[in-house]
Amino acid sequence: MRRVRRRPPVLAVGLSSVLLVALLAAAPPGAALPVGGPVPIATVSGTPWEMAVVPGGGTFVVQRDGGILYLDAQDRLAPTPALVRTAIPDVRKLLGLALAPDFPESGLAYLYAVRSTDPDGSGPATGESGIWRLRASGGTLQVVGQVFDGIDSDLSHDGGRMVFGPDGHLYVSTGDIHHPPDRRTRPR
Repeated sequence: MRRVRRRPPVLAVGLSSVLLVALLAAAPPGAALPVGGPVPIATVSGTPWEMAVVPGGGTFVVQRDGGILYLDAQDRLAPTPALVRTAIPDVRKLLGLALAPDFPESGLAYLYAVRSTDPDGSGPATGESGIWRLRASGGTLQVVGQVFDGIDSDLSHDGGRMVFGPDGHLYVSTGDIHHPPDRRTRPR
């Protein structure tokens, strides 16, 4: 059994691809679907991993091996990162960003990050993932504190995403190719 510390209103769950497909299929009839081809809006270095669109304009761009960048409402890249990776000690990679449902009022966002459990490199390459609460001010983010931790990671082949549900809870999916017992599959 893994140790996972939780503090409300966050709920951690493992989602299977079957459930994700079911959620996508449940979109309301007549919902707007994207049309046309891709349109470049900005060029960023590193590995862009996720985007969080700010209500009223702007976009945070999470770089897996870097920090978080900010594009303003006119899609101009801010001259400095919104958050540098070193703002959280021993972070190896960033996997996701979710803006709180009340983001326009609270400025709260949640970051899914992987930390090394052996930062000096003297032991095996292992880590753990966790969720950190951030507060936005304009195009910058500040770490407020950790919400929970204890999600295993091998620092290499793990992934995860986050989304706020209609109930206001934060749902987190996680997985790791090197931990087969953690994989959940649909019974046949």
